[in-house]
Amino acid sequence: MTKRLFLLLGITLLAVIAIGCQKKESDKTTSMKLNTENLNTNASSIYEDTKQKNYTAEKGIAYSKIIESNEVIKSIVPGAYESEIKLPNENLTVKTKISIMNGKIYRIKVKVYDENNSLINDHYISLLSDDNRKQKIANGVIALNTYLEQIIKTQNYQQLESLSEDEWAYDVLIKAFDATISKALEKYTICTDIKNVNKIQAKSEKIKSIKDGEYTIQTKKDYENYFEILTLTISNGVIEKIKFSIVDGVKVFNEEYEKVFSKILYKEQCRKDLAGLKQYVSEVIAKQGMDDIDVITGATWSYDKLKYAYDKAIEDALNKQ
Repeated sequence: MTKRLFLLLGITLLAVIAIGCQKKESDKTTSMKLNTENLNTNASSIYEDTKQKNYTAEKGIAYSKIIESNEVIKSIVPGAYESEIKLPNENLTVKTKISIMNGKIYRIKVKVYDENNSLINDHYISLLSDDNRKQKIANGVIALNTYLEQIIKTQNYQQLESLSEDEWAYDVLIKAFDATISKALEKYTICTDIKNVNKIQAKSEKIKSIKDGEYTIQTKKDYENYFEILTLTISNGVIEKIKFSIVDGVKVFNEEYEKVFSKILYKEQCRKDLAGLKQYVSEVIAKQGMDDIDVITGATWSYDKLKYAYDKAIEDALNKQ
């Protein structure tokens, strides 16, 4: 009887201990869950707050979703381009970053700083005591975001529709974009125009049938990750200018590439191909085509790249007539 009583008491005690442990574990889990939720909430708040403080205006979209195109933008090598300009009349400094891929502007960030180097954003506006200035700055920031959206949609910053209440923002954006795009256009392998060629040796009936304008193509990446971007400027039935880039990922094949990225064994080969391109492009303008171009020994790789891109560009231009 006593043994049974002790056994019963033992079982009861174990049950109580088990229930207590389960409760503690449950409380611990609940506490951890609450802490995690609080952490996630705090992290989200920090992220949003940081986003708000990092720029004046920002817009972005997947480049594959952009329909419109622009010949100037198409000629730019993929990458992120930044500029900084000062506008003394407005007492402003503007930093702009434009991201381009596959000939599309897909992300733009603009930072505008006042005369005290304070970043203009929602937080900045909230601290302004002058209601008129606060409204003017707020309208400008809203307008900047609207402009960025328009640019990504149309791919053309030079045809923005000015909003009446945003005079300072429109001026800021146009000047900032001019500076950034100008910097982006400086990145290429070779660019030659008709002024740098002795004379046109012959005219091409095929070229004469193409309307005046700029025609840009970008080839697909090859097995080595290289692709080409070629822009032909045609006027009065003549190729007047050629801008050509061979690109390795986002690195342009040029003198800087040869110095920094090419392996020691390939430096001499790079020099030969670059020298070859200078001659090839001049001859294309002089002869108005690639049919009579002599291939230079040691520079066949660059010739093949140019020929492939040129044929594609002419085909594309003819299809647009």
